Amino acid sequence: MDHQQARRVKEQVAQHVRALLAEHPAPRSAPGPQVSLGLAPRPDGSFALAVRYQLGAPTTRMVARQVAEQVGPDVDIRRTGRIHTTPVPTGPRAPVR
Repeated sequence: MDHQQARRVKEQVAQHVRALLAEHPAPRSAPGPQVSLGLAPRPDGSFALAVRYQLGAPTTRMVARQVAEQVGPDVDIRRTGRIHTTPVPTGPRAPVR
């Protein structure tokens, strides 16, 4: 997939993942997000949908499998440890030197 197509697929899959996680909520002992989506660059210059899911959470494993079925071969799925949300900086950027 090219970059724009990969971003569109990511947006569509994100909606599907949110719906699946709403149907199957994670236990309270698992704080924070358990599935993360992104783009994975490939050596040929194309992109795959990156799906990272927390190890030991059966619901997230099910979600990852469903995403793989939905997207097909253009998905890079990996189990991870705990996933943390990274805040996006807002406001003016500092000048680059």
